[in-house]
Amino acid sequence: MSPGPLHRTPIRLLLLLLLLGCSEEPTAPVRADLLPAEDLSFTFAYLDPAALVDFEHTTLEPTGPGPAASDTWGEDLPASASIRDARTMVGLSGISAYAYGEHRYTGNKGRIETTVDAAFSGQHLGERTAIRQQSEIFLLDFGRIKHIWAIARIYTDKQCGLEAHGRSSHSAWWEFYQGVAAPVWGEVVATSDAPPDRQEPCARRDSPYDPTGSYDSSGGGMTCTYLITYDLDTGQIYDVTLLFCSSGTLL
Repeated sequence: MSPGPLHRTPIRLLLLLLLLGCSEEPTAPVRADLLPAEDLSFTFAYLDPAALVDFEHTTLEPTGPGPAASDTWGEDLPASASIRDARTMVGLSGISAYAYGEHRYTGNKGRIETTVDAAFSGQHLGERTAIRQQSEIFLLDFGRIKHIWAIARIYTDKQCGLEAHGRSSHSAWWEFYQGVAAPVWGEVVATSDAPPDRQEPCARRDSPYDPTGSYDSSGGGMTCTYLITYDLDTGQIYDVTLLFCSSGTLL
């Protein structure tokens, strides 16, 4: 669900100012006057979770002369774009869980949305998305095959117990901007999913303090930082976004 509007909370405050004179000789304090109550509006810093999505738009340089306008417009318009070799792969490195999505396509517009989903010891942590879009001038495209890719990352230094899942949405289409309008046609869409990648489970052994329990001998669990967007008045949560995770606990 998309986040709510900028949070503003009306708070009725009664301000009491007490002014004390200060000099070498004691003086009587100035009488404090009560100010009339006013509705004050406080604005809190707000970060749109959409700002955390890695988005890039690229305009491709033509690689050839391309067809002339008279050769392209009219009955010779390409009927549909196409998508080839769409796939998603996931991995776990020393600094992140990541998903890599890619495809090849024909059409002068291409787009890919790749999402990585992370879990720790079977517990879902969250996901992050990366989006890339490419454009080429319609009259210079000439139907050549192009390549597009995106990498989404969740940063963490954990070396055990992590799982990474990934998926991508692939699309391509034709678009001809004519100054006042941009007809769009021939759009094709595909999806791909990656087999999960898993680290070895974190080593556990009997606790010397509690024979009935156990502990993680790798140095503790994992601490994750989230951005939570909610309504200050009602407490309704609009969105929870995973920012990063680190080994152990924060002091």
